[in-house]
Amino acid sequence: MCKEIKTQESTNLKFYYPDAIRTMMANQSMNANFKTFQSFSNRSNNTLPILDYMKVENGTATISDLETHVQFEVALKDGYYSIRMNEPFWIRELDDNYPMLPTEKETIARAVISASLLLKFAPLTANDELRPVMNGIYMNATHFVASDAHVLRYQTNFANRIDDSFEAIIPIVAPLLTRCKANPSELITIDSFLTGNDCQQLRFTFSDCTIITRATEGKYPNFMAVIPTNRDQKCFSLSVSTIQEMTKTAKAFKNDTVILSDVEIVISNTDFKLEKKWVSPTIVPMPSRFPDGVIMPKMVEELVPESPDNFRIGLDPNKLAQFITMFKGNIIIGFTEPSRAFCVWFESSDRPAVTEQKVTSHASVPTPAKPKVTMIHHQEPVKVKAIEAHAVPIPPAPEKPKEAEAPRHIPAPTPAKQKIIVDFVIVHYSERSVALFGDTRSIKEKLMELHGVFNRRLKYNEQPACGWVFSLKREAALRQLIAS
Repeated sequence: MCKEIKTQESTNLKFYYPDAIRTMMANQSMNANFKTFQSFSNRSNNTLPILDYMKVENGTATISDLETHVQFEVALKDGYYSIRMNEPFWIRELDDNYPMLPTEKETIARAVISASLLLKFAPLTANDELRPVMNGIYMNATHFVASDAHVLRYQTNFANRIDDSFEAIIPIVAPLLTRCKANPSELITIDSFLTGNDCQQLRFTFSDCTIITRATEGKYPNFMAVIPTNRDQKCFSLSVSTIQEMTKTAKAFKNDTVILSDVEIVISNTDFKLEKKWVSPTIVPMPSRFPDGVIMPKMVEELVPESPDNFRIGLDPNKLAQFITMFKGNIIIGFTEPSRAFCVWFESSDRPAVTEQKVTSHASVPTPAKPKVTMIHHQEPVKVKAIEAHAVPIPPAPEKPKEAEAPRHIPAPTPAKQKIIVDFVIVHYSERSVALFGDTRSIKEKLMELHGVFNRRLKYNEQPACGWVFSLKREAALRQLIAS
């Protein structure tokens, strides 16, 4: 039965709430879609009033504002719906007033990236009406770039499947950002295509929805020109926790400038006689690799002339906080001249370079702090047949006495315990795949960026074990990641 519901917005408009919807809303993933796109579908600034509603046709829900379109599957009858309190309310039958989605004329290129990649770069985009190209993330086959003209983050593509012809400025629209936050580890397929009027559109395909939006038009600035190339930079290291503490202090003191020197770090407010100090930053050698980005100085004071080791610089901690989104560890800041931007490196890089060189065996690298890397060849998917001569095999962990004494002929009431592997083990699992075993929780996100698939039903030494499966062509990148 349908119940008539009256609203304060209009006493003449009837909303019908089918009882069958309550059963459908028990589906958590369905409810998540309605919750994610509720504000997007109920915008009050839509050009066409019909866009305030969700269109359902042939089991597919469509939400649009003419620039961005969201589609996901629903178990509702055809018609127009209004989303209230994360639940759909049937409005009326379908008609031809709802705008059509962009018609694909020609597919240009495709890319597959992690949702976390967009979340890392989104905070650094600008909100500039005069330069719309700065409001999105520039992405091509080799680079990811985001900048608000004060901070620039740069990353080379080392593990993502991106066509050579892919080039676009991805706008940070609300549905896209919200959906990425729902599952940062999810892989997104991005298709770049042209419409009939040669307008570039981007289709983001998630596991439960599709988002189509227009790519930002224009040419992205030459970001390489602002990155200093001087190899004589003076560098120091700052922890993420220190940067977060400085950001909170700057907000409390109403002062967005922090003074760093080789003696101390200071944030002060002379009007209210407020001041907080930290220990001096650690001076470190300049990294040999290319910087992960740059940041413009908030204020720079000349170097102290009587000592070349003394320096005194000013930075905005809020800009530093934008740069370290979704990063834990230390960052390195290097500078040369007051008029040049500061180079920034992640001390434990999240973008290792891909090389054809294999990981050196443990016999030649006696470093106890690094995880062991064992190479085991599989002739069959689940049976170990041979071990490389240069590798050091890891013996299986001894079983508990109680488990050893249990009779084998009695079936276990629960599934067999999975083998716990402390160190990293790289296995040739089949002709086209390799597997990684070990405690990988700390590098889970990086393994996903290498397009690894986690599987709880693998076998290691004839025992059940959790592990990650990769394509054989990812072996070099996987070894480089483990070695770093």
